[in-house]
Amino acid sequence: MSDLVGFKPLKMDWMTGPDLTARFKQFQQKCKLLFEGPLKPRAPEQKCSYLQLWAGDYSLDLYGIY
Repeated sequence: MSDLVGFKPLKMDWMTGPDLTARFKQFQQKCKLLFEGPLKPRAPEQKCSYLQLWAGDYSLDLYGIY
């Protein structure tokens, strides 16, 4: 992840609450910025791996990605 030196790792907080939609939109915007910026040259498979890591365990369990 040398492309992300100096960036705080992304993390999605999936706890329910009135601001879950806003938190997800912010997470989505940050992902888009990273994928169109420093991670642009990465292969789609690598980008997907980053997204899975950032989405967290709850997301992996919820959607059965693995």
